[in-house]
Amino acid sequence: MIAHQAGPEGCIQAHSCLQHRLESSGLPKCRHCNLKDLQGLIGYLQFCTQVVPHGCTFIHGLINFSMTFKFSFSLRYVPAYTHTDVHWWLSYAHTWNGIQILDPLKPTLHVYTDERGSKGLGGIFCDKWFSTRCSHCFRNRDIQFKEIYAVLQAILSWGISRKGHHVMFHIDNSAIVAGISSGSSCNAQVQMF
Repeated sequence: MIAHQAGPEGCIQAHSCLQHRLESSGLPKCRHCNLKDLQGLIGYLQFCTQVVPHGCTFIHGLINFSMTFKFSFSLRYVPAYTHTDVHWWLSYAHTWNGIQILDPLKPTLHVYTDERGSKGLGGIFCDKWFSTRCSHCFRNRDIQFKEIYAVLQAILSWGISRKGHHVMFHIDNSAIVAGISSGSSCNAQVQMF
């Protein structure tokens, strides 16, 4: 498998290799696997994420599962979340033509959001702003939930008119920044977004 970048395209030659690798790993159908086989598949998929958009989001479950092994060659039951990730990769491989157009550079828009405890939340974008009180049903939620709720409100307020742009959110909560950047969060209240 060869990955290269040529202009605005990234290409993996012999893309059927991805589908074959997934099916030959046995993970889509088997109930048990060992660490060595799992790590081999994770390494291969990490390589594929260079040209597969959002692919790294669907490796987290596999990595989390790999950390539950005590011994390299012991067999472990494959949990449902791991099967979900593998099935995403399989469905992607079935429809993929081997070439993924990478996003061209887009103008960057800066959106600033913040929340203020039970007082409310708001956001600023250029000369536009919004401010609203935190909904009564959300007032007892933790700060991370309220911070991501402010981002959601900004998206709902300006999202439709921002197509074709790279939107950078400025948030003063490092846990939310990490969650948005990685596509996952450990906070159960934030995971619903």
